[in-house]
Amino acid sequence: MPDDKSLISGGEQKTIDDPRIVDFVESFRDSKHHLLNSISIWIAQAELAQRDPVYYSQLAKSILERADLIVQKAHATEAKLKRFAAYREKL
Repeated sequence: MPDDKSLISGGEQKTIDDPRIVDFVESFRDSKHHLLNSISIWIAQAELAQRDPVYYSQLAKSILERADLIVQKAHATEAKLKRFAAYREKL
């Protein structure tokens, strides 16, 4: 399996060396991981809350805590994408 910095195109493997692209990919991966992890936690807490309403307050607290970080990570990833897109337009 190719590493995260390589692309396979037409049977030929190419490496991405631009640090902006690598930085964007790492930021995207981190954002995606945090989002999917948060959703998993929220689903589990919602299932617990169906059995015991006490868990609804924990679910609400978790959403408020995690949502802010999700938004921050999304904004940071978007900013990195815009730097790369601006670079791409100059080519």
